[in-house]
Amino acid sequence: MRKLGEQWIEDGRMYKAIEPVTPMSCARCDVSDGTVCCSYQNVCGCKREPSFIIKDLGPVDSDGMLGCPFCGEFLTECRSEGWCWYECNDCGCEGAVYRSKQEAKDAMNRRNA
Repeated sequence: MRKLGEQWIEDGRMYKAIEPVTPMSCARCDVSDGTVCCSYQNVCGCKREPSFIIKDLGPVDSDGMLGCPFCGEFLTECRSEGWCWYECNDCGCEGAVYRSKQEAKDAMNRRNA
């Protein structure tokens, strides 16, 4: 089962479990005073998991990279003297520089939905 904040690839697309804009509440505890619903704390004894919605972040390339966060074009891996980063050949967006390809990829794919 997916968890809030989790990000994954499925069928060539990346998805992320995010909090809903409108909080979902449990039918057993109908919290309407602004406190946290039991779906996050299980205070009423229900078995409901924390609520989230799934956001489609878009298609990924053969290396598991999302497109540019600004223009959507696929990114190019860059390396120099042991450092790695990703950049967009279309709009010029560049990701942060890391020592490993995996760190650079993870950072560039991270989307704050």
